[in-house]
Amino acid sequence: MNELEEVMAQHTERLIRLAFYYVKDLQGTEDIVQDVFIKFYDNQQNYEERGELKAYLSKLVINKSKDYLRSWTYRKIQVQQKIFAKQAVIRRDMLVQQDEQTIIENAILALPLKLVCSPLSRQIKK
Repeated sequence: MNELEEVMAQHTERLIRLAFYYVKDLQGTEDIVQDVFIKFYDNQQNYEERGELKAYLSKLVINKSKDYLRSWTYRKIQVQQKIFAKQAVIRRDMLVQQDEQTIIENAILALPLKLVCSPLSRQIKK
């Protein structure tokens, strides 16, 4: 167990960066790295020290990241983000228009009565 903690302390940050390079989602990245360490822990007795542990863990993270990008979960999240992003833009645009309208209305109401009524009174007299 101490050996696994040492491996995690030594490689976690680099593996998170590697997974994030592929996935571009911090939560998904953390899940991938966690799954890789669980898989390594479960199969630790089968691991043969033929090469460097760093390369082995990196390859596991890359494969797991690619699997995640092909998964239905990832595709569903991407669709949801696109839908909600469009709704957020539309809502933001409506809020900006409402704010602009309120500013214009307040500016008109702040004008002296002479300025507001004088053009109208000239048109009415003609």
